[in-house]
Amino acid sequence: MNKRIGQRLVGSLAVAIVLLIATGARAEDKALATLPKVRKPEAHAHIVAGNAHYRTGEFEAALAEYKQGLQEEDAAIFLYNIGE
Repeated sequence: MNKRIGQRLVGSLAVAIVLLIATGARAEDKALATLPKVRKPEAHAHIVAGNAHYRTGEFEAALAEYKQGLQEEDAAIFLYNIGE
């Protein structure tokens, strides 16, 4: 009996951790969405491309996009994303 209870507890804990991580990711996306937007379309394209790379784990490519966007327009969102 104790082994079954332990297995169920571990399984429940794993599900809870996954849900907490998923909720945190949504909160982070919402926080990024509230940041000021850029004015230049060229700079905006770098944000979109950088975010796509970031979400797929291609961090070096994302960093390159954010740096290029920062050269297009001096906007705080690029500095924030580079920091992330």
